[in-house]
Amino acid sequence: MTSTDEFILTEQLPGAAPTRTRRPLPLIRRAETWIAIAVALILTGVMITPGPIYPPLGDGIAWNVLDMDLTTEPDLAWETELPETAYLLGAGADTIAVAVDGEVSEDSDSLPALTILGLDATTGTQRWEIDDPDRSCLPDGTFVTCVQGSGEPEATISVYPATDAPPTVHDYPGAITAVALDDGGLLVAEGGGTGIAMLVRLDTEGEELWRSRLSVSGQAGPGEISLEANGGYVAVSGGILYDLATGERMDQSMAPVDVAQDGSTRRGGFRGPTVVTTADGTEFLVPPGELWLGVDDAFGGPVSLTFDGDGSVVSTYDGRSERVLPEGIGWPFARLNGVLLVYADDPTSDADATLIGVDELTGNELWRRVGDLSQSLWPFRWGSVPASADTIVLSSAGRLDGIDPRTGEARWSISLDAESADVHAVDGGLLAWSGGVLTMLR
Repeated sequence: MTSTDEFILTEQLPGAAPTRTRRPLPLIRRAETWIAIAVALILTGVMITPGPIYPPLGDGIAWNVLDMDLTTEPDLAWETELPETAYLLGAGADTIAVAVDGEVSEDSDSLPALTILGLDATTGTQRWEIDDPDRSCLPDGTFVTCVQGSGEPEATISVYPATDAPPTVHDYPGAITAVALDDGGLLVAEGGGTGIAMLVRLDTEGEELWRSRLSVSGQAGPGEISLEANGGYVAVSGGILYDLATGERMDQSMAPVDVAQDGSTRRGGFRGPTVVTTADGTEFLVPPGELWLGVDDAFGGPVSLTFDGDGSVVSTYDGRSERVLPEGIGWPFARLNGVLLVYADDPTSDADATLIGVDELTGNELWRRVGDLSQSLWPFRWGSVPASADTIVLSSAGRLDGIDPRTGEARWSISLDAESADVHAVDGGLLAWSGGVLTMLR
């Protein structure tokens, strides 16, 4: 049996004061009163309603911080000489893809043909070679995918694996360009006789999963359309985004997409929050304005770094803010162990550049290295700077340095034959490309 609370009217209580009767307000007065109360409640709600709630991220998200030991000097695994016109396409666990520009006559308006080389990642020896006159080959993780007869009815798609096995060839009339996906399927930009090109996703059996209209002509050449799939999104020609699962065109206000070396992505961050999707598919929200650095071991953590109105970097912690890097001093590109690393020109020196370590809370300069970086290798230009939790690898004039971010001291240094090197972290090592020499360090 359910118990029930008893309510006794005041008139029924012994000794209670007599109840004063009041005339009801006229209807118009009652309406005005309720309107006033409603407006007050709305205004109060506006004043006290919180903004978006951002879940605590603990110490923050480790962005582009590699799970590898960089404290000790790596060993030379191999060196391979390549033509000076070569450039790195992509590096997988087993194969490194390199493109080599061919010769072009002075009176030609067309781009030179490409030759794609597949190198064994363990030894540096060549595994295969692809002639790419249409420049249609695209890297896609551990694969390189090429379209022969781009846009033609007899077009074929060849997927070159990360091993020395022969390519898998698919007949696909009208294919302009294509990339292979990690699940074994394909993304194809389809054109040929159509007025507008289409983006098509195929499963491993060649069955169509979805198709979406692109904003380019169906007569476009392979060099006019590029495809890149990362973190559940497809970037077409570096700009327009599509959902990889559904093919729906994404809200461009959430662009650009920044991709970490482990496959994590982040997007947004202009007027709204940054959406971080980790490699395992987990999503996090970081408040608007948070500074995007190439390497950051505490993105969205307790110490917030933002730009203010005049371009200075402001650090906010526990409700207190400090200007840690005035505008014009340099370009911040990494944060490790509470130190903001800044690339800057030194007006007092003829050296190429200066590297500065700044305390993220106070802005105090902790250390300075003058002339240790080549201006042609600005970290933010090349994208990724190999870094672990306690070491960052930077290219100097003629060498690679593994630097302790807390002290600025070099843990190790390796001499290179060239003046500068473009350095990439690959599976189990560092790949340095400099002046026609490709070097693997493990």
